[in-house]
Amino acid sequence: MDNQKKDQQQTNRSGIIRAVQTPLGFFVLVVLVVEVILGVLVHSSSAPINTYALFGVIGILLILIVIVALLAYYRPEALRGIRTSQSAVQATIVYPPTEKDRYNQLFHGFSDCDFYAFNPPFEVEHAGKKIHEEALITHKVRYDSNVKSRYLLFTERSLENADLFFDALAEQIGKEKVDSDISRRYWRESSEEPGFTFFIGYKKGTPAIVMYPRAVMESGIPRSVIYIEGAEELLSILREYFLKQWSRANRNG
Repeated sequence: MDNQKKDQQQTNRSGIIRAVQTPLGFFVLVVLVVEVILGVLVHSSSAPINTYALFGVIGILLILIVIVALLAYYRPEALRGIRTSQSAVQATIVYPPTEKDRYNQLFHGFSDCDFYAFNPPFEVEHAGKKIHEEALITHKVRYDSNVKSRYLLFTERSLENADLFFDALAEQIGKEKVDSDISRRYWRESSEEPGFTFFIGYKKGTPAIVMYPRAVMESGIPRSVIYIEGAEELLSILREYFLKQWSRANRNG
């Protein structure tokens, strides 16, 4: 009989533990435990201790009520154990980034991150003297902001453009810094040039993605650009894809 009671108690405990799957469920469990403790103290302690216990339990219940009320008002989803994204996803179409403001909207602000560039044509940076100078300023700020970059290139033209650009950047920040912070790989033996270009990294901790679909490209310059902020999962997918292609390029040349 005693064994059956023990088994039943163990089953009840397991059921209670399984039921506590959200913060709200945890608060309810705490209240029940406090209620049991109060009952034990009331029947087994002296009057002064009963009084202290009563005020202690009332204090705990008041604190729990305040916590639950604040969460219900400011973060109701937290009571159900639902995590919300730290930043909303924002997607924008940016027209040709051959002007200072458009270029900076896309490429200025990357900091404290690894920056990945997949199939960059480097035509925008050579579209004119003003945009070239602005691009150098933007990149100088980037590499003064704790950024390490990898560029995976697929054509001789993009390789030549990249070399010209980073040689000019080296004159401003030093060749040693360019060599240490910027890795370039030309996948000469790739079966074909990808039908898209993307750049990914973080701006003040916010995921930032720049994409050029082939359909919008004209002589290496995008007629419009897809710019996305806050899409952590998409950035993770693109980063994983980039690293796999980078690894293949290193193996196959």
